[in-house]
Amino acid sequence: MMLRIIRRFIAVAACLCCGCLFAQRTAPIRCTADLLQFDNDLFPDARMFTGNVEFSHEGSVGYADTVFYYEKANRLEAFGKEVIIHINDSVHLYGHSLRYDGTTRTAVLDGNVMLFDNHSVLYTDLLTFYRSEQYAFYDCGGRIENDSAVLTSQCGYYYTATSDAYFRREVHVQHPEFTLDADTLRYNTREEKVYFSGPTNMYSDSNSIYCEEGWYATRTEEAVFYGPTRIYAGQYLLTADTLFYDHLHDAGKAWSNVFLQDTCEKHHVTSDYMEYDGQRCYAFATEKALAVYVQDDDSLFLHADTLWVTLDSNRHLQSAFCHEHVRFYHSQYQGRCGSLYYSAIDSLAEMRDAPLVWNDSSQFVADTFRFFLQQGELRELHLLGAAFVSQNVWEEQSFNQVKGASMYMYFKDNNPEYMWIYPNAVCLYYMEDNDSALIGVQRTSAERMKVLFEEGAFSEILFYQKIKGTFGPEEKGDERFLPGFQWLEPYRPKERSAVFIPDNYIPAVEQRQPETDEDE
Repeated sequence: MMLRIIRRFIAVAACLCCGCLFAQRTAPIRCTADLLQFDNDLFPDARMFTGNVEFSHEGSVGYADTVFYYEKANRLEAFGKEVIIHINDSVHLYGHSLRYDGTTRTAVLDGNVMLFDNHSVLYTDLLTFYRSEQYAFYDCGGRIENDSAVLTSQCGYYYTATSDAYFRREVHVQHPEFTLDADTLRYNTREEKVYFSGPTNMYSDSNSIYCEEGWYATRTEEAVFYGPTRIYAGQYLLTADTLFYDHLHDAGKAWSNVFLQDTCEKHHVTSDYMEYDGQRCYAFATEKALAVYVQDDDSLFLHADTLWVTLDSNRHLQSAFCHEHVRFYHSQYQGRCGSLYYSAIDSLAEMRDAPLVWNDSSQFVADTFRFFLQQGELRELHLLGAAFVSQNVWEEQSFNQVKGASMYMYFKDNNPEYMWIYPNAVCLYYMEDNDSALIGVQRTSAERMKVLFEEGAFSEILFYQKIKGTFGPEEKGDERFLPGFQWLEPYRPKERSAVFIPDNYIPAVEQRQPETDEDE
């Protein structure tokens, strides 16, 4: 009984195996022609078809002038002025000669080979097409053309089902808007999208781009670049780890290690995120944003949570706005505030929200600072509202002090020359002899006051109208300070990296007494 069951099992297994083997066999190639010849001496095991030859295999149809068909091997060789194979309704092959294996379903075309599909045309001299996997291969140089681009390379794979083409060695893309050179590239002809991997260079009339990974959609003209990326646009250089650009809408975004430089002036901006919109004429940088303005052998370093600029139609700067935690460092002057605005049209800069400025041993405080520039040099500085200037005289214990409702400082060669204070001007001034020995302390109020500077320090003070004053030895305690005095040196950026150190400075509000007739 057991032997009978085993025999039946073996018989069933044998039938299954035979069925699998039979299912794996491919259909024979079919050929028709005007003339069929047999010549075992010249062409052993082959049938020769000539004149209007048509051959077919598993849904594919071909045409040639002459075909040698090897029935036992189920393969053929075809020749003619133009050998044609219609793989399916959308993929067509052309060449001068063909070797086709019906078992492996592989076609090898030689001589002026063309592959057509619904999206593009592939040209090469020698092409292998694998019907089972639906892809073509060449390694003797080739090109793909469609409505938007021409792509050439030494080696390529083209998958007709997905319209993906893979290229290696000396890859070159020619597009009406740009050219591209790469070592490795994938191109989807249906999406008209280029994917590149490895060192890649793109060139256009307006810029050049280097990246190591990314993609470019030739139809929508959108691009994303990964890895170390460099873009040269006129006199500007932009680098970033990741970058997106929409050419049609002239807009872009950059992430991580972003660096934008004016290569002529050497000014540059760094951040971890930057955005640009050419149609709306603005750009901004945030996340560790830093602007560096190069001046001869020195530079101004400016940081804020957000650096925002507006541009004209030629991408020239119109205005700039720095928002939240603004701090700047220069070897001659430093500052901080909550917001800073600059107009390139009238060369005016304005600091608001608890602004502070330091210059050498002097500290400037006011509700609002206005800087007037001329050809890159500071000409005027207006301190508006609760203006207060302090100057360290001795070890941050004694200070020259000037305060008033507003101050107007004038500069020559970027150095303070003189300053007007009005109304309600008050000063506390340490007078010294030629040996820097203290003579006495002058404390004076007036309607108007003029301060002269020499090498950045007070050299002379002049008073006008309603003058009241005293002169004597240095006072003790709080008498050494005018009302509202604050020495804010801890908030001063003392080096370029200090602009990134946050501070929580909140100005003390001075109780301002209303004016009386007696004061008048």
